Amino acid sequence: MGEYIKYKGHEIKIGTCESIYYASYQKYEKVLQEGQLSAVLGNAPPEAYAKPDSGYRFRFPFPDEDKLLFGDIGNFGYDRGVSVKIEPAKEQETNEEWKALAGKQLRLEIIQQKLVHREADGKQCLALVVRNPESGDLFRIEEDPAIRKIIKDILSNHILKNTNAEDRNFYRKIAFRIRNGFRLDVSARNTRQQSAQKTPHVRKRGRGLR
Repeated sequence: MGEYIKYKGHEIKIGTCESIYYASYQKYEKVLQEGQLSAVLGNAPPEAYAKPDSGYRFRFPFPDEDKLLFGDIGNFGYDRGVSVKIEPAKEQETNEEWKALAGKQLRLEIIQQKLVHREADGKQCLALVVRNPESGDLFRIEEDPAIRKIIKDILSNHILKNTNAEDRNFYRKIAFRIRNGFRLDVSARNTRQQSAQKTPHVRKRGRGLR
């Protein structure tokens, strides 16, 4: 089922079911606060998509899409993912969990962000949603150690070891946006919204990384 909204009076598609494929949370929140969004009959009101714990997953804010207008993803795929190489974990049990998440090649794809209250402590953040490129399973990553490991591996494998300046800059921004989303400051929104029921880890099959 498609999700539609009116942007500046014109109806546009923003996603399918819970996946907001055509807008990052950052772009959506900006035009929402500017009053440029209105509801389409049969679809959720604009505020509902940006509500914490609503279940909607927004497109990751890929740096090379910054200049595109709201709802425009250019020539990029609607289900775009950026590949990240993950280093093996020291503990065997933990390493097996990472293999479940990133596959035998220990590569995962960064695809989305999801506004949630963390299960561990109730902290509001933009949890990272990644995809196992081998199985297609989706996982929501919100725990401190897992987020730190992903950022560390991006730094090690895609910045420090990368001889291409453009690629280094791209992955540097990816890492920053993961961290920035994880430390999302939403105190102003908290004065207007109440916490909804917590949602489980996103997955198609298998277990989310705990």
